[in-house]
Amino acid sequence: MFESDNSRSILTRSLVRTSAAADTYAQRAKRARQVGEQWEAYAHRLETRVSDLELALCVKTAHAGGLQAYLDEFKSAHPRSPVLADSGKRYKKSGNLKTVGSLLYERTFDRMAVEAGIASPLEYRAD
Repeated sequence: MFESDNSRSILTRSLVRTSAAADTYAQRAKRARQVGEQWEAYAHRLETRVSDLELALCVKTAHAGGLQAYLDEFKSAHPRSPVLADSGKRYKKSGNLKTVGSLLYERTFDRMAVEAGIASPLEYRAD
């Protein structure tokens, strides 16, 4: 089949190069699969985290709704409470009065927001 040792040598070198290239491609494919699996695991962790945060938000929203209903009932039952008295301050946008309770809410909101790492709480509440 081969006419000379030179032909065998050329074929052998060619096979060695082809084998080395195949090994390189196989290594790259293996690494690509590993990276893909790592990304899939990371995506799964993110999806779980988002799901947990959505649930926490729903619970906080329900809690806020319950507190609002409680406050509305308190206002209705005790319209002369000192907590509902005019503080002498007004909301900037609407001009509506701020009650003493509103000022308490603002102070507490701002303090807790800063403790949670929010630099400018006023950006997230009415003033």
